[in-house]
Amino acid sequence: MSFDDPRPIGDSLAFVTRDLGMARPKDAALLVAHWPELVGAALAEHTRPAHLRTGTLTIEVDDGAWGAPLKYLGDELARRANEILGAALVTDLRVIVRAGSGSGTEAPSRPNFRPVPRSD
Repeated sequence: MSFDDPRPIGDSLAFVTRDLGMARPKDAALLVAHWPELVGAALAEHTRPAHLRTGTLTIEVDDGAWGAPLKYLGDELARRANEILGAALVTDLRVIVRAGSGSGTEAPSRPNFRPVPRSD
């Protein structure tokens, strides 16, 4: 198959995400599906995986107070995520407060595994 030949969209997305250092779509879906299992029900209500890029799993929290338990779980959370992913893809965690989270009483919206601009 040459570069100009049509190809399935999934193959193209896999190539683009790999080139950008992002998680494969199926990896992102696994993290979202298993999130309550990874962090527990209480944390899952106030946190969500935002994106995985070059080994760093960025987690959005709806209030800064929810970041402390995630940081405490750090290595264990990465280990559990890698078990679910079947590969050592998560090497670091980054916690950010979700924009517009207000009082922190609302549950996070659906995950958005969006591209992150390259830094190189």
